Amino acid sequence: MSNQIPEEFICCDGMRGQSKKCSQHSFECPDNVVKYKANSRSFYLEGVNAAYILSFCPWCGEKIPESLHDQRIDILEKLGIDVFDEAHIPEEYKTDTWWRMLK
Repeated sequence: MSNQIPEEFICCDGMRGQSKKCSQHSFECPDNVVKYKANSRSFYLEGVNAAYILSFCPWCGEKIPESLHDQRIDILEKLGIDVFDEAHIPEEYKTDTWWRMLK
């Protein structure tokens, strides 16, 4: 699963910098403070013991797409799938495939 910020969600140079793969650290670069999770379309800041979902770009203030984390969990639970059992989660729910089909 790619957690690179898709081009369609890049709103400014600050966000563009966060979407670039670091030659030294890949996407786990400590300079990339905004994290992106493709399977739930979530943008967040990661802390030591918490993640803070973003609703707006930290650089330009533009609204970014709403996280679909809760919606993904609800769908998986309705399908009778344990969301903590990665082995039993269908492939389309491990990527952005499921929410892109909703458009």
